[in-house]
Amino acid sequence: MIKFIVSDMDGTLFEGHGETVFDLTERNQAALKRVQEAGIEFCVASGRMIGYGIRLLERYGFRHIRAAGFNGAVCYDDGEFVDTKPVDYGLLQKIVPMIQEKFPQVQVIQIQGLGSERIFSRADRSGAKARYGREIEKIGIGKLPDITVEEFLQDAQGILPGKLSIIMPTRAECLQVIEAVQSLVADKCFITMSDETLIEIGNRETGKNVFVNYLRRAYGLKKEEIAVIGDALNDGAMFDEAGLCFAMESGDGAVKRRADVVVPDVCSCIDDCIARNRAESGEIKNV
Repeated sequence: MIKFIVSDMDGTLFEGHGETVFDLTERNQAALKRVQEAGIEFCVASGRMIGYGIRLLERYGFRHIRAAGFNGAVCYDDGEFVDTKPVDYGLLQKIVPMIQEKFPQVQVIQIQGLGSERIFSRADRSGAKARYGREIEKIGIGKLPDITVEEFLQDAQGILPGKLSIIMPTRAECLQVIEAVQSLVADKCFITMSDETLIEIGNRETGKNVFVNYLRRAYGLKKEEIAVIGDALNDGAMFDEAGLCFAMESGDGAVKRRADVVVPDVCSCIDDCIARNRAESGEIKNV
């Protein structure tokens, strides 16, 4: 019996969204109502800052708000931050200058703070800072402190780093950056890709599996009582901790190969879980 579903956000729950990421497709909106009616707990785990997950669940009327941000570096459960794991500041002081020196084509270097700060390097070739500034004005999540990444690495000013994000022009260049970072700091940090050109670096003890493990411990869940869904490599960390794994049709090939079921959207995942529960309880004959 599936008791909890944990969903990724970007490329998964947010896929096909409207004006803002919180304006989900009609299919996903309807499915979020059905999952509540079915009594299945629904949680989100994202590479984004934790405020997005909290806002999403509140907006769609969930009684219990359970979410993970920064790939599990921040875990939140009904008003309480149950786990926080900042990135090692000394490692950032090594990694960022190395990337700037060896990969001058880097598009974006961004450090996100555990307090929802977004800090950008002086060279922002994609206009990301301006874009996020408009997003903050529109949805009210996040802060843009008047400090650059370079200045932050000289003086953190009390900001705890939650994640380092690197955007490169191509996937191949992302893989080169990952190899260089691993050579520099070995296994002292968590490195993943959440998009074709986006690298995310965090505390070595993070990963979305941290959040799923927390749920299992806190609520006495068996592996087979948890379903997860995602689209990118950073979602794969959840797969080993869940009994039923879904991947998005639009997702990374490696993630789809690991999944039990490949679906077009979160709606299909939710309906599959509800049908399985009904079948197990004898309400219907089969899924």
